[in-house]
Amino acid sequence: MDVQIAEAEIDVFEYSQRGEEVPHGKKFRIRIDCETVTVDTPDPKGGLLLARVGKRPCAYELIAEFVHCENRVIEPDETIDLRQRGLKGFITAHKEFVTIFIGGPEHPYRIERGERTVAEILGNVDKTTDGYVLLEGRDGHPPLPLPRRIVLGSLRMAYPEEQIEELKGYCKKVSALLELGIEFFHLEALGLPEGCTPATCNALLCPVPKDGYPSRLYFSEQIGSRFARNWNGNVRIGEKNWYAFSWKVELASPTLVQLLLAHFNGFAKEK
Repeated sequence: MDVQIAEAEIDVFEYSQRGEEVPHGKKFRIRIDCETVTVDTPDPKGGLLLARVGKRPCAYELIAEFVHCENRVIEPDETIDLRQRGLKGFITAHKEFVTIFIGGPEHPYRIERGERTVAEILGNVDKTTDGYVLLEGRDGHPPLPLPRRIVLGSLRMAYPEEQIEELKGYCKKVSALLELGIEFFHLEALGLPEGCTPATCNALLCPVPKDGYPSRLYFSEQIGSRFARNWNGNVRIGEKNWYAFSWKVELASPTLVQLLLAHFNGFAKEK
């Protein structure tokens, strides 16, 4: 039986939304986090897809997303069929443990994500800074000496410190959570507007575009309020379920608190 092969790029996400079978083709357009990339094979390996968004399998996991809300981790050497029904795209997530190589690729070591000294890392191979220097090897570039302290998988929020401090006035604690290629503000015990049930809950503030919205505010549970809301957001971030209602905030260069309060307005207005 002859198989027709499409010449144009095939958008995998569009076919998943229509519930249609993905046709055979020469190029496939897929979504990974917030990026759209093109591959010239229907069955790429996980490592190739991570590389297309500039991420390494030693620090990131690749997760396939399906329309029926099931996710599956794709290993670096594992192939995935882009034509399988229901596949809508991929997300990436920081691994809790970073894999580093000391003395070559045949000597991998798993180290918990966070800040480490060079002495601590060398200690994994029974070496000290008295006689050894730790070098960072990058693809295609000569190795360079590393500083005395290294942050493995660190999170850095590109917002003024005063904005973060102001945000702390509305919750018990503010921390960073990196997943899906996006840095979220985790707001512990966030105080909710009057009339909301419960009065406090944990939340994730996403200050960048996501899910077709300029920004998003996710809650650890669906909140009761005076007006019924369209809770159209149900995502899994940081191994927890989060919920968001349909509310679009369009402000020019808002501060973090201005953004938070604008999302709170969604509880007080009928539409």
